[in-house]
Amino acid sequence: GARVAGVDKASVSDIPGVQVVVENDFVGVVAPNEWDAIRAARQLKVEWDTSDIGFPTTSADLFDWIRSAEPGKSEIEEDIGDVDAAIDAAARTITVEYEWPFQSHARMAGAASLADVRNGEVVVWTDSQKPYDTGKGAKKLLETPIGDRRSNSPQYSARSIWKPGPGSYGRSDAGDGAMDAVLLSEAVGAPVRVQWMRHEGHAWDPKGPASVITCRAAIDGDGNVVAYHFHTKGFSRSDQNSREDAPGEVLAGHLVGHPSTPEWRMQTPAESYRFPNKRYSWDALPPLRLQASPLRTAHFRDPYGPEVHFAAESVIDEMAFATETDPLEFRLARVTDERDADVLKAAAELAGWEPHASPRRRRDSNGNYIGQGIAYAQRNRSVNAVVAEVEVNPETGRVWVRRMYVGADHGLIINPFTLDRVIEGNLIQATSRTLFEEVHFDRNMVKADDWRSYPILEAADAPLEIRITKINRPELDPRGAGEPTTRVAPPAIANAFFDATGVRLRRVPFTPRRVRAALRA
Repeated sequence: GARVAGVDKASVSDIPGVQVVVENDFVGVVAPNEWDAIRAARQLKVEWDTSDIGFPTTSADLFDWIRSAEPGKSEIEEDIGDVDAAIDAAARTITVEYEWPFQSHARMAGAASLADVRNGEVVVWTDSQKPYDTGKGAKKLLETPIGDRRSNSPQYSARSIWKPGPGSYGRSDAGDGAMDAVLLSEAVGAPVRVQWMRHEGHAWDPKGPASVITCRAAIDGDGNVVAYHFHTKGFSRSDQNSREDAPGEVLAGHLVGHPSTPEWRMQTPAESYRFPNKRYSWDALPPLRLQASPLRTAHFRDPYGPEVHFAAESVIDEMAFATETDPLEFRLARVTDERDADVLKAAAELAGWEPHASPRRRRDSNGNYIGQGIAYAQRNRSVNAVVAEVEVNPETGRVWVRRMYVGADHGLIINPFTLDRVIEGNLIQATSRTLFEEVHFDRNMVKADDWRSYPILEAADAPLEIRITKINRPELDPRGAGEPTTRVAPPAIANAFFDATGVRLRRVPFTPRRVRAALRA
């Protein structure tokens, strides 16, 4: 939120060839070689107006803030029967909340892009997931309002050239780096390569949204679940759009005067459970800051899938145990789609599922808790179920997902080898997000800006084994596998943790500190 009050260009005059670019609140340095550019960025003296900086909360208080915040938009997506009346008349009720933090795309390298803006033409080399839109956004960025401030109001032709990069899923920081390069190249009249540093990529990339999800269920005198209400309250996944075709979708655009244009996009569970009374609803919150925010949210792998289904498939287990029913049996009794039942059975058979109506709290010879948990979900006409087997060390608090067993239905199978690899990649990344990843921030800035403050799953924490049963359906068209198993890993791990320990974790990530505190409590 800081604004540029003054820039002392003379403060870098001792570095050869440095040019300083100032455009509204955008400040950049360009130098003939990389190290001089780094030195100049650190050395340049900028006076900042900090009268309107900061967020209204910190990561420590985030979830309470979400609970109390006024939504920007509310919607009921499904409403069957009379949920409120059924809950009021129930013999027993369950009310639980699940919390999911902001998460970073955390690409293995920060944004890198090359732009050449000369002679009325813009050429951008980018690794953006939407490269065909990068050129469009660059043209608009230069023509308004920058072009309007130029005496000749230039018009540009634009094209973008895609290059491989360090991860191309979701709305990462790639597009932001590209537009930085475009602004700098236009200002100095030469090709410019921008390469974000590690701390810039972690701090300033768009984030996966945080949310608090409240689930209520009603149980009658005969032990039947007669009502279920699932409610998400959190940030839209589209403070920033999925593409860079408009300057309002990138940081540089915000800084030179383009308004941000957030959209209200949320999600509810994708499954076929039948309950007599059922409601799915959501409240979407406005961004913590509207312009040039390091906590702007955008679609992250399986947008809102992990958040929503962490809660949805955890509470299904809670209903099952509250009614003294095996979690697999509880699901199979309520799914209405045959494909859903088939993947559940396939994953359970692969895992050697043993029916149980309460947590088993088993321990191995080393004193570690061992458990299994199951979860399933649909996504865009793909269906997946996962059984996770976890080991919990009660002394260190380490949670290790030892094995994962998958029932996968993606319609017609064309390339079985690659299908397995894609599913494995999804599960490993989703496991990382479940166990390790959380964006910490104070009132002024994101503080998780390197691999120490934002750890991810490393080789020692990878599963020993991922086994997959693929259900081929030649009568259906092939469906994507790049995201569907992402949403079922977090609840499967959470349910396995409960089976192992008898303790329910309702906040991600399951860090050692959080696990030790939960077990002590």
